[in-house]
Amino acid sequence: MGAARLRVFGGEIPEDVSREAAVDLVARSLRAVADHAAERGVIVCLETHDDWCHPLHVAEVMKRVNHPYIAVNWDVIHPVRRAGFTVDQAFQALRPWIRHVHFHDGSAGSGRLEYLPLGEGIVDHRRVISLLHEMGYEGYLSGEWINWEPCEVHLPRELATMKRFEREVTR
Repeated sequence: MGAARLRVFGGEIPEDVSREAAVDLVARSLRAVADHAAERGVIVCLETHDDWCHPLHVAEVMKRVNHPYIAVNWDVIHPVRRAGFTVDQAFQALRPWIRHVHFHDGSAGSGRLEYLPLGEGIVDHRRVISLLHEMGYEGYLSGEWINWEPCEVHLPRELATMKRFEREVTR
């Protein structure tokens, strides 16, 4: 297909599995596909999602895998909303492995993510862009909105906001 990145999920950890065992299992699973991914020039990115929103847990997986074709898809809202990290803290933990980024904004209130327009929720996207710019990130910023407003409504608005933030940060 020609994709340079493939996102994967660690999923939910069963109640009878310890975090340590889960970290080991996810690391072994990613390591098992690492050479195959390298042969095809595809970077497999573990997303900060589900039971893998805590950046230090994801960083531990990356350290154990230690392969250039295994990396992180930093979904910027989940470490903030679900793990209680700031954008800076999450970035510092994940920085060496960030190869793809998902952005969207929302509230922290309910147990379910409720989308909000960029800049109206809990994520400081200007700071995200600033940190990525400082590290020389050249990958994609991928907007992600599932079952929200019609795309004709939010997509032009969200893209304009991200472009404005990028201009403000990179002046």
